[in-house]
Amino acid sequence: MEHLTLRRLVQLSGVRTSPRKKSQSASFGEKLAQIVARFKLARRIRRERLYLDRMSDHQLRDIGISRERARQEVCRGFFDLPEHRRDDGH
Repeated sequence: MEHLTLRRLVQLSGVRTSPRKKSQSASFGEKLAQIVARFKLARRIRRERLYLDRMSDHQLRDIGISRERARQEVCRGFFDLPEHRRDDGH
C-alpha cells in the first residue's frame, strides 16, 4: 500500500490548490474541509463498489449491471470518483 503524504492526499483528492487572487483564496480550514469531504465520499463509494462485488449474478441483473461491469467498477482507484458524484453532499 502506498504511503500517503498530505501533499499526495491533496493531489489524489482533486481539491484545487493553485494560487488565487487574495479575495478568492480559500482558508486552510476550507481546504481541509474539502479534502475531508472528498475522502469521505471516496470511502462511501468504495464501500458501494465492494458491495457490488458481493452481489449475486441475479441481484446484479435486477439492477441492470453485468458481472463484468461490476468487476470494472470494483477495480477503480480510491479517488477515481464518477463525475456526477464529485459534488455529492451526502
